[in-house]
Amino acid sequence: MEGARTNKWIKPRDRLVALLETRWSLLLICLLFAGFVGLAVHGRGPFRRATYYKGWTDVLPMYVQTKAWMAGMDPYSESSRLAVWPREVYAPHPISLEYLSLRAGAPTPYPAFTYVPLVPFALLPWPIANASVLVLDFVLFFLVLRTLADVSQLVGFRRVAWVASALLFAPFYAGMDSNNIAVLAVECSLLALGTDHRRRDTLTAHLLPVSIALKPQIGFCFLVYFVWSRRWRVTGLAVALVGVATALSLLRMYWAHVAWMSNYMRDSALFFRAGGVNDFRPQNLYNFDLINLQVVLYPLLGSDKAAHGVAFAAAGLLFLAWWVFFRKSGNSSALLVVGCLSAIALLPVYHRFYDATLLLLPLCWYVANFCSAKLSDRWSLLLWVPFFIPFASVLRWWASNHPAPGWFLETFVRLATNWCLLGLALFLLKNLYDASRDQGMRLNAVQAEIATRT
Repeated sequence: MEGARTNKWIKPRDRLVALLETRWSLLLICLLFAGFVGLAVHGRGPFRRATYYKGWTDVLPMYVQTKAWMAGMDPYSESSRLAVWPREVYAPHPISLEYLSLRAGAPTPYPAFTYVPLVPFALLPWPIANASVLVLDFVLFFLVLRTLADVSQLVGFRRVAWVASALLFAPFYAGMDSNNIAVLAVECSLLALGTDHRRRDTLTAHLLPVSIALKPQIGFCFLVYFVWSRRWRVTGLAVALVGVATALSLLRMYWAHVAWMSNYMRDSALFFRAGGVNDFRPQNLYNFDLINLQVVLYPLLGSDKAAHGVAFAAAGLLFLAWWVFFRKSGNSSALLVVGCLSAIALLPVYHRFYDATLLLLPLCWYVANFCSAKLSDRWSLLLWVPFFIPFASVLRWWASNHPAPGWFLETFVRLATNWCLLGLALFLLKNLYDASRDQGMRLNAVQAEIATRT
């Protein structure tokens, strides 16, 4: 009788999962999240960009510089950019370029090979090119959702939960709101991981260089994974294509007798100048848009050199731990391995909030394993909160209407996203360590069984 009662007992969590996996429950969840997504898209994403902003998007500087490069001019020169500036957008005179570097992050000191994959867009008129990037981002985003769901083998309620979570992921809407090519770079990287899962080496090797060209600090992260995974055919072809793009971009300026290096160095200095939108120090009132570790270290250390040193040292130690655990983890989930590496890669170098779209990778792994996670790991759900609410929009309003915050608000509350990113990196590293430990225990058990038989 006791055993019969035990067999009939169902844990509340299992009962909830069984209820949510019914057809009508899934339909209700889809309808509810469709409403939330509609509000999110209208309030934070491309609709606001299309109806509120007048011509300027983050892809505009890259569009202008690519057209200058194609025309045989110096893409880092003021006169060259103004010569090809689209008529639909206000053309600043050279004196105002310093203001643009302070307020809009332009000009952009991207390496010359970035212009090669942007040539098809630069051939189009500016309004069409701008819309084309936006549409391509949307199409690739839904391909990414399906690809990662297939890689992680999500079905039923978990698949619905993954799609709903991804559609509400704030960094993606931040990138769409500004129409930044970083979103396109992330999507190419995630698709490369999916095509590698299907062993489509040629397609993977073509997607990876596009990601590297559009956003080097994102693309190289995936290149490191493929090198450590000994995917030599993919990495060899990808590096060769990056080399071809680099040679082509430099030869174009060489044949046009363009002396570009001095202007490139000047643009780089303007890009990160004190008080500009890319400065991680408090002089930039909107530094909460940056998610790299220097933003939270500077108020604690009081020195930009110390902040850089500690950030790179911390990221180096985390990367070393990742490498050790990755070697011992065997056939662990690629989403966990690359997701952990992605979170670490966001810490030491310049990254804005939309670059956190890269965290879709560990988010998919998290959704796939949440119901089976240990109870002690459920606290990690709080680490995702800043990535699902328009936190940056609220802080931007606060910074525009209030004086400078106090030390506690500046260091911890205002920069909660940065702290949560560091927490996510540590959490994912812990799970990778657990996977490597379990793999070691399995190997020891197999070796012990073999020794017993012999």
